[in-house]
Amino acid sequence: MSMMNFHLQLPHKQAILFDGKLMKLMGRGRDKHRSMIFMGDDGIPETLTDAEFIEFQTVRRLELLTEAEVEELEAEPRKLPRITLQTCSEKDADEAMRRYAYCLAWEKAGEVARTAKRIYPITVSVAAELEEKCPNARTVLRWIRWWVMSGRNINALIPQYENMGNTTDKLHPKAREILSGIVDEYYLVDTRPSGISVHKHVKKAFREYNAPLPMDARLKVPSLDAVYREIDRLDSYTKDFCRLGKRAAHHKWRAVGSGPVAEQHNEAWEIDHTRIDTVVTDEILGLVVYRPWVTVILDRHSRVVVGFFVSFEAPGLYPVIQALRNAIAPKDELMAKNPTLTVSWPCFGPPRLLVTDQGREFKSRSFREICLQLGIDVQHSPILKPWYKGRIERFFRTLTRNVFQRVPGTTFSNVFERNAEIPPESVAVCSLDELRFHILQWITEVYHRTSHRTLGDTPLNLWNRSVAKHGMLPPPNPARLEEVLTLIDERVPQRQGIQYEGLFYNNPELALFRSRADRPRTVKIAPIWDDLTRIRWMDPEDGKWRDAPILKAQRHLVEGRTLEMHKLARALMRDNEEIGDDLIQAYTYLDNAMKAKSGASGKANRVKAAKYRDAINRRFEQTQQAPVVDVEASGQSFADFIDQGETIPNAEEPAAADGFGIAAPADADGAPLDGNLTVHIGDD
Repeated sequence: MSMMNFHLQLPHKQAILFDGKLMKLMGRGRDKHRSMIFMGDDGIPETLTDAEFIEFQTVRRLELLTEAEVEELEAEPRKLPRITLQTCSEKDADEAMRRYAYCLAWEKAGEVARTAKRIYPITVSVAAELEEKCPNARTVLRWIRWWVMSGRNINALIPQYENMGNTTDKLHPKAREILSGIVDEYYLVDTRPSGISVHKHVKKAFREYNAPLPMDARLKVPSLDAVYREIDRLDSYTKDFCRLGKRAAHHKWRAVGSGPVAEQHNEAWEIDHTRIDTVVTDEILGLVVYRPWVTVILDRHSRVVVGFFVSFEAPGLYPVIQALRNAIAPKDELMAKNPTLTVSWPCFGPPRLLVTDQGREFKSRSFREICLQLGIDVQHSPILKPWYKGRIERFFRTLTRNVFQRVPGTTFSNVFERNAEIPPESVAVCSLDELRFHILQWITEVYHRTSHRTLGDTPLNLWNRSVAKHGMLPPPNPARLEEVLTLIDERVPQRQGIQYEGLFYNNPELALFRSRADRPRTVKIAPIWDDLTRIRWMDPEDGKWRDAPILKAQRHLVEGRTLEMHKLARALMRDNEEIGDDLIQAYTYLDNAMKAKSGASGKANRVKAAKYRDAINRRFEQTQQAPVVDVEASGQSFADFIDQGETIPNAEEPAAADGFGIAAPADADGAPLDGNLTVHIGDD
């Protein structure tokens, strides 16, 4: 690297870690390069030019440090590792989120002066929103200082109670067992007894236990403070659920708030799922797999679609993670895979706020941790208030009318809009990949470039103006994004190991973990989507991921299989009695379907399907009108044929046509193109 001057702006006393040595910036020299002078505790100076500083930082010999990291290095060695978001309890994670709400409110307020007088109004406002007692302003200032010193890392707000003082239990194990049982039995009831009342039951239980024992073997009765400490170990939701009822607990502890107002791009996103009104075929199996799901993320300010994901997977954490990955990362690679699209999709993240519904996937701890690590605040829309995220609800209506109901095999959202004599399953010729392309093409070429009635301009123009005015934050590093956007689940380790999707994973490390006295009941697991021969699990002692291989007896079942194929096989087992619990037979059906699809008849069917699709598209281009509906023929439901045991109309009957006068596709012998197996992925 040439000896050029970059004019780096570093504050005085800026700390660095240079070759493992802690040093601080003392000033600049008077040489022609105005070299920076760093000094360590040994008093030996180190001079670095701007170019050398950049070079050493690139090869990772030099690292910039925050104030919190300097304090961590200068402090005495910790007896226990610092608790992080990955190793903390759910109660501590909730407390960190509560503190984070105050820090985020201070940031949104323009980072006002950190004094008790200036921070007090912000504290009162956040406390009212969280429906809790207002904390002391100096306490909030301390949280903000920790947060800023750590480089605005959420881990700085996690309580370190477990690392403070003597953490050994003062009670005898048997005494702790009796105390916990009494608290569960007499405190978590709807009569709402006090701690003093529970303490009376504790004393009675210990008297009965100590009566037959000699004096030197008797247990000391826990104090009233010990009873209250045991009560405090219970999470607030459990206490309110058992003592106040389900409705009161949900009302008190759910996240609420008014509809957020977005004044610029990436300030607030809305995310939701919907069932697609189109019957599609599986690209691998060649079978009709019915209606897929789509997860969409919409920018609240500009109305542009920042990301989406389509699959047969029912609403859950996996589609959410895939949609977030598509939304946050740049779209250049995605658009390059579709060379027929000549437009750009310049939208990426991350956002400040994500608005969701009350789905359990959005309330899971894994989703909450993902958002915290990406610096994303989350707001759940109140129950029975769809206007809270009405923009994406309205977008789904537009997407359905312009894409889903124009694809062969549409079911329509209303039974009276389709011809019941031609069931959609018999004309489904669109695969999942083709449907993804149709959605991508419509979003980038049509929706983003169509004037929005409310905005008065196109969504893409509004996005570009906001970017020109406010700038664009860079996306997270791909490695960091891949690490954070990982599907995390929890399992209870058993003697057979960890069970996931009917498979068992075990090794000596996992058995050793189960034998620990202080181990948690559950462990976090991360399935590997393209390799089912192993699974990752996190050791809570050091927060590191470890691999556990599949049992040898099941290894031959999953070698070369993906998790998606495994779920398809399990779906076949559920929906087809002739397969039963035989996973090998289910995989055999899948393999045979793949081989049949690659044969001559399969290729012929694909040609017929392509011709059918072209005819449909030409018809749409000519008319640009809704399908012609035969109301009388549509009066009888498709399910009625099954109930009455009648033959379902298909291509064998003369002129068995859809609403466009085109006969349903059939093979060379006149048999309808339909699969022999039923596959249902997720809920109907």
